[in-house]
Amino acid sequence: MTSTPRQLRLGSEVRSRGDIAAVEAVIAYWAAQDVEMTVSMFADDIVYQLYVSRSAQHICIERTGRSAVRSMLYDLLADFDYLSYEADILEVNNGVARVHTSYIMRHRATGDELAGSKRFVCTLKNGLFTRLHEYHDAALVEAFMKLAKWRLGEQEQPASIESVIRSR
Repeated sequence: MTSTPRQLRLGSEVRSRGDIAAVEAVIAYWAAQDVEMTVSMFADDIVYQLYVSRSAQHICIERTGRSAVRSMLYDLLADFDYLSYEADILEVNNGVARVHTSYIMRHRATGDELAGSKRFVCTLKNGLFTRLHEYHDAALVEAFMKLAKWRLGEQEQPASIESVIRSR
């Protein structure tokens, strides 16, 4: 699987070609599911915040430090295989990058596929990522994980779709 940035809109402020190259590199490394090369672009003290939802209450999962982020990424790839990963670099300006990605992932345990999109807001310094905020379609991810848990026998089957909606 390959991914190439399809679009790039640059702000009017002075920006570093190094930041653009760093964003492009991380996109390519992650599309190839290369955790080591991906984290090589992160500062030692990176803060990675993943925004998702648990029972319709937005939560933030935070990891600080390259080692903790590396472990999180390996855990993700242990559970999911990326079948497709397309990224649009929306803006790189004054050390801040905004990226929209579309993906299709296969849940390894069930074989089910999750197709969705997410946004990243990244802060870079000297060509390295220092902060990364990842925003998901929380309702989509939550519904997918409930279905996966049910298929794995870890959760009872809801009586109806209405009960799933009401539980949110």
